[in-house]
Amino acid sequence: LPEDILVEGKKKKKQQEEQQKTMGKISKKEKKDVMRKHMTEVLKETLNKYPNTVYLGEDVQHGGYYLVTDGLLSQFPNRIIDVPPDETTLLGISMGFSQLGFCPIVEIPYAKYLDCGVDMFYEIALNHWLTNGQSKTGMVVRLQGFDKGIFGGNFHTHIMLSHVPPGVDLVCFSNGEVSLAYNDKGCI
Repeated sequence: LPEDILVEGKKKKKQQEEQQKTMGKISKKEKKDVMRKHMTEVLKETLNKYPNTVYLGEDVQHGGYYLVTDGLLSQFPNRIIDVPPDETTLLGISMGFSQLGFCPIVEIPYAKYLDCGVDMFYEIALNHWLTNGQSKTGMVVRLQGFDKGIFGGNFHTHIMLSHVPPGVDLVCFSNGEVSLAYNDKGCI
Protein backbone atom coordinates (compact mmCIF):
# COMPACT_ATOMS: atom_id res chain seq x y z
CA LEU A 1 0.00 0.00 0.00
CA PRO A 2 1.13 3.58 -0.60
CA GLU A 3 2.81 5.25 2.40
CA ASP A 4 0.13 7.97 2.77
CA ILE A 5 -2.63 5.35 3.12
CA LEU A 6 -0.61 3.42 5.73
CA VAL A 7 0.09 6.60 7.73
CA GLU A 8 -3.57 7.65 7.55
CA GLY A 9 -4.67 4.19 8.69
CA LYS A 10 -2.27 4.28 11.65
CA LYS A 11 -3.54 7.74 12.66
CA LYS A 12 -7.14 6.57 12.48
CA LYS A 13 -6.37 3.46 14.53
CA LYS A 14 -4.58 5.55 17.18
CA GLN A 15 -7.57 7.95 17.37
CA GLN A 16 -9.94 5.01 17.83
CA GLU A 17 -7.76 3.58 20.60
CA GLU A 18 -7.66 6.95 22.40
CA GLN A 19 -11.43 7.27 22.04
CA GLN A 20 -11.96 3.82 23.55
CA LYS A 21 -9.65 4.63 26.47
CA THR A 22 -11.57 7.80 27.33
CA MET A 23 -15.04 6.39 26.60
CA GLY A 24 -16.99 6.01 29.83
CA LYS A 25 -14.33 7.79 31.92
CA ILE A 26 -15.24 10.90 33.83
CA SER A 27 -13.12 13.91 34.61
CA LYS A 28 -12.09 14.44 38.23
CA LYS A 29 -14.41 17.46 38.47
CA GLU A 30 -17.46 15.42 37.39
CA LYS A 31 -19.12 12.99 39.75
CA LYS A 32 -20.75 9.90 38.26
CA ASP A 33 -24.40 9.41 39.24
CA VAL A 34 -25.57 5.97 40.21
CA MET A 35 -28.00 4.16 37.90
CA ARG A 36 -30.97 4.63 40.23
CA LYS A 37 -30.74 8.43 39.95
CA HIS A 38 -30.95 8.19 36.18
CA MET A 39 -33.92 5.87 36.54
CA THR A 40 -35.60 8.34 38.89
CA GLU A 41 -35.13 11.09 36.29
CA VAL A 42 -36.67 8.92 33.56
CA LEU A 43 -39.65 8.20 35.82
CA LYS A 44 -40.04 11.90 36.64
CA GLU A 45 -39.95 12.81 32.93
CA THR A 46 -42.51 10.10 32.15
CA LEU A 47 -44.87 11.16 34.94
CA ASN A 48 -44.59 14.80 33.80
CA LYS A 49 -45.17 14.03 30.14
CA TYR A 50 -48.00 11.50 30.52
CA PRO A 51 -50.62 12.48 33.12
CA ASN A 52 -52.30 9.06 32.84
CA THR A 53 -49.17 7.31 34.19
CA VAL A 54 -49.22 5.86 37.72
CA TYR A 55 -46.44 4.13 39.64
CA LEU A 56 -47.30 1.17 41.89
CA GLY A 57 -45.27 -1.06 44.20
CA GLU A 58 -44.20 -1.88 47.74
CA ASP A 59 -43.09 1.15 49.77
CA VAL A 60 -42.74 3.26 46.61
CA GLN A 61 -44.12 6.29 48.44
CA HIS A 62 -41.01 6.12 50.63
CA GLY A 63 -38.56 5.61 47.76
CA GLY A 64 -39.14 1.92 47.16
CA TYR A 65 -36.36 -0.62 47.09
CA TYR A 66 -33.05 1.07 46.24
CA LEU A 67 -34.68 4.55 46.44
CA VAL A 68 -35.60 4.66 42.73
CA THR A 69 -38.83 6.56 43.51
CA ASP A 70 -37.19 8.82 46.09
CA GLY A 71 -38.82 12.27 46.06
CA LEU A 72 -41.50 11.43 43.47
CA LEU A 73 -44.40 11.34 45.95
CA SER A 74 -44.12 15.06 46.72
CA GLN A 75 -44.29 15.91 43.00
CA PHE A 76 -46.97 13.36 42.06
CA PRO A 77 -48.99 12.74 45.26
CA ASN A 78 -51.91 10.84 43.71
CA ARG A 79 -49.87 8.86 41.22
CA ILE A 80 -47.28 7.08 43.41
CA ILE A 81 -49.24 4.26 45.03
CA ASP A 82 -48.16 1.80 47.73
CA VAL A 83 -49.52 -1.72 47.36
CA PRO A 84 -49.26 -4.58 49.89
CA PRO A 85 -46.45 -7.09 49.30
CA ASP A 86 -48.34 -9.48 47.04
CA GLU A 87 -47.19 -9.62 43.42
CA THR A 88 -50.39 -11.23 42.12
CA THR A 89 -52.47 -8.43 43.65
CA LEU A 90 -50.01 -5.79 42.44
CA LEU A 91 -50.22 -7.05 38.85
CA GLY A 92 -54.02 -7.44 39.08
CA ILE A 93 -54.45 -3.85 40.32
CA SER A 94 -52.16 -2.68 37.53
CA MET A 95 -54.24 -4.56 34.96
CA GLY A 96 -57.32 -2.75 36.29
CA PHE A 97 -55.58 0.62 35.98
CA SER A 98 -54.58 -0.27 32.44
CA GLN A 99 -58.13 -1.24 31.47
CA LEU A 100 -59.32 2.13 32.81
CA GLY A 101 -56.95 3.96 30.44
CA PHE A 102 -53.99 4.52 32.75
CA CYS A 103 -50.43 3.47 32.02
CA PRO A 104 -49.19 1.72 35.16
CA ILE A 105 -45.52 1.32 35.95
CA VAL A 106 -45.22 -1.62 38.34
CA GLU A 107 -42.20 -2.05 40.61
CA ILE A 108 -41.48 -5.59 41.73
CA PRO A 109 -38.62 -5.48 44.25
CA TYR A 110 -36.62 -8.42 42.94
CA ALA A 111 -36.89 -10.18 39.59
CA LYS A 112 -37.39 -13.47 41.41
CA TYR A 113 -40.57 -12.16 43.02
CA LEU A 114 -42.22 -12.12 39.59
CA ASP A 115 -42.48 -15.88 40.07
CA CYS A 116 -45.00 -15.18 42.86
CA GLY A 117 -47.28 -13.40 40.41
CA VAL A 118 -46.40 -15.40 37.32
CA ASP A 119 -49.98 -16.58 36.63
CA MET A 120 -51.25 -12.99 36.57
CA PHE A 121 -48.21 -11.87 34.55
CA TYR A 122 -48.90 -14.48 31.86
CA GLU A 123 -52.63 -13.72 31.96
CA ILE A 124 -51.94 -10.02 31.30
CA ALA A 125 -49.45 -10.71 28.49
CA LEU A 126 -51.49 -13.38 26.75
CA ASN A 127 -54.76 -11.47 27.13
CA HIS A 128 -53.26 -8.57 25.20
CA TRP A 129 -51.66 -10.82 22.60
CA LEU A 130 -54.67 -13.13 22.04
CA THR A 131 -57.05 -10.20 21.56
CA ASN A 132 -54.62 -8.48 19.15
CA GLY A 133 -54.45 -5.48 21.47
CA GLN A 134 -58.26 -5.20 21.85
CA SER A 135 -57.94 -5.87 25.57
CA LYS A 136 -56.05 -2.96 27.07
CA THR A 137 -53.54 -4.46 29.47
CA GLY A 138 -50.42 -2.47 28.64
CA MET A 139 -48.07 -1.64 31.49
CA VAL A 140 -44.40 -1.41 32.39
CA VAL A 141 -43.17 -3.98 34.91
CA ARG A 142 -39.90 -2.81 36.46
CA LEU A 143 -37.79 -5.58 37.96
CA GLN A 144 -34.49 -5.46 39.82
CA GLY A 145 -31.87 -8.06 40.47
CA PHE A 146 -29.80 -8.82 37.42
CA ASP A 147 -26.35 -7.99 38.75
CA LYS A 148 -23.55 -10.34 39.73
CA GLY A 149 -24.62 -11.90 43.02
CA ILE A 150 -25.26 -8.82 45.14
CA PHE A 151 -28.85 -9.73 45.89
CA GLY A 152 -30.03 -11.79 48.85
CA GLY A 153 -29.36 -15.40 48.04
CA ASN A 154 -30.61 -17.76 45.38
CA PHE A 155 -34.27 -16.86 45.97
CA HIS A 156 -33.60 -13.32 44.76
CA THR A 157 -31.53 -13.94 41.67
CA HIS A 158 -32.87 -16.80 39.52
CA ILE A 159 -35.98 -15.90 37.58
CA MET A 160 -38.62 -17.21 35.22
CA LEU A 161 -37.92 -14.66 32.48
CA SER A 162 -36.08 -17.22 30.40
CA HIS A 163 -39.57 -17.94 29.02
CA VAL A 164 -40.90 -14.54 27.94
CA PRO A 165 -44.47 -14.93 26.70
CA PRO A 166 -45.85 -13.36 23.51
CA GLY A 167 -47.02 -9.81 24.11
CA VAL A 168 -44.05 -8.89 26.35
CA ASP A 169 -41.20 -6.62 25.31
CA LEU A 170 -38.13 -7.03 27.50
CA VAL A 171 -35.88 -4.00 28.07
CA CYS A 172 -32.94 -3.74 30.45
CA PHE A 173 -31.27 -0.61 31.83
CA SER A 174 -27.55 -0.55 31.18
CA ASN A 175 -24.69 1.75 32.01
CA GLY A 176 -23.14 0.92 28.64
CA GLU A 177 -20.00 -0.69 30.06
CA VAL A 178 -21.38 -4.18 29.48
CA SER A 179 -22.27 -3.33 25.89
CA LEU A 180 -18.81 -1.94 25.25
CA ALA A 181 -17.16 -5.01 26.72
CA TYR A 182 -19.21 -7.33 24.52
CA ASN A 183 -18.57 -5.13 21.51
CA ASP A 184 -14.80 -5.20 22.17
CA LYS A 185 -14.94 -9.00 22.11
CA GLY A 186 -16.81 -8.93 18.78
CA CYS A 187 -20.06 -10.26 20.27
CA ILE A 188 -22.23 -7.39 19.02
